[in-house]
Parts: sequence; structure tokens; C-alpha cells
Amino acid sequence: MSNKEESPCLKFACAIQDCLQKNDFQESKCKSQLAALDNCCKSLLAQGGKSVCCPERKYKNMQNDKDSQQS
Repeated sequence: MSNKEESPCLKFACAIQDCLQKNDFQESKCKSQLAALDNCCKSLLAQGGKSVCCPERKYKNMQNDKDSQQS
């Protein structure tokens, strides 16, 4: 990804920041924005993409936890 290319998930990360600022940083009021970023990141990483908005460690840990629960 070049410096000029934006992450496809960046708009969702920005929406979270906007929501948090408008709601006195009450995360509970920004659940839909958080879910949208989560969905974007899961999709992007599943396709082999990367983004600074999507910490791979978090999503790999989530996948490992899910795999261990299914065993």
C-alpha cells in the first residue's frame, strides 16, 4: 500500500473517533461504529490485507480463541 492509498477501514476508525468525541468518550454510545470497524477488519485480514486500523494481533488472538472453543 502506498502512502497515498487509504485503508478501506480508515473511514470506520474515523467514525469511531467522531462518535466518541460527540458522546463524551462513552464507548457504549458508539457500538455500531465499533462493530463496523470490527467487520471491516475481519474481512480485510481474511483477504490477506493489512491496515494500521486493524491490529493483526487482536484479530489473530480472536481467531485462535474461536478455534480453541470449537475444538
